[in-house]
Amino acid sequence: MHLEAARRLRDAEADACRGLDVRESAINLFREVGRVVEVERIVSSRLRSGQLLSGAVLVVAPRPGIALDDLCRRVDCHLAHVAVAGGSKDDPLALPNERVDVTTSGANLVVTIRTREGSGGDVLRASQHLIER
Repeated sequence: MHLEAARRLRDAEADACRGLDVRESAINLFREVGRVVEVERIVSSRLRSGQLLSGAVLVVAPRPGIALDDLCRRVDCHLAHVAVAGGSKDDPLALPNERVDVTTSGANLVVTIRTREGSGGDVLRASQHLIER
């Protein structure tokens, strides 16, 4: 059962990363291929305990000469690689999350990272370190 699950993850990574460098880190991805231009916090409300920081939204602009579809594909590849090999604590895409959605908005990519309870602050901090100043 576990071996089959591991094989499926490796196959998914191979499909997502065909023709790309699977070792490309999120830092390289968001500094060389795209640039993070904005990070917003995701806050969810809880009935009695107020608000809970539950993730981050990264707005990523592709570098000149990089198509938006290519940037989206590289993010998908990175996510697949993290699922197989894990990642760094400095990588918001590798931190514990419930869901990562990649969409487009105009000329930008929007990466929404919804976290498991208690890890929203870590994801927000790691995301903010990627913003170009």
